[in-house]
Amino acid sequence: MQSLAHRACVWELPFAEKLMLWAVRTWARGFQLETSSETVLFEAFSRVQAPRAASLLDAIMVAMVGGRSRTIEINCPCYTGIGDDERVILDVFARCQWQDSDKAWFQLRRFLTPDAACRVSELIHDLSTILSDSGVVFSRPRGMANGDRSSAATPITPLSSWVH
Repeated sequence: MQSLAHRACVWELPFAEKLMLWAVRTWARGFQLETSSETVLFEAFSRVQAPRAASLLDAIMVAMVGGRSRTIEINCPCYTGIGDDERVILDVFARCQWQDSDKAWFQLRRFLTPDAACRVSELIHDLSTILSDSGVVFSRPRGMANGDRSSAATPITPLSSWVH
């Protein structure tokens, strides 16, 4: 199976990654337009029996906005490519779900302050657990051995810098 790092298009992603990328992009677009995306995210996560995931995603994204150390590129939901920062975010979700939170924290440090990275990784772990309990499972992160579920990016872009 092709690793996330080598997938060039959203359509090549497994379901969990595709759902999360869409959700992150939808939240960011709402933030950019100063409108709430809460209802659409709640409906989407409800379809996978994880309605609580919508409020956790909101908390994650708010914490990322407040704890950024640099601009992060989040593309428009209609964009079919996958940006580098988006790949990091997806990998962090997978690592938290697969119990590799230490590496997830280091990845978050690419664009978050240390305190924000701690808070965001805790929230992502909670969200990933809810998704896993609902049957939405991320692909095993690169570098993790098969069967190993335990392991021994910044601010959201300013409104004027969003990528479409």
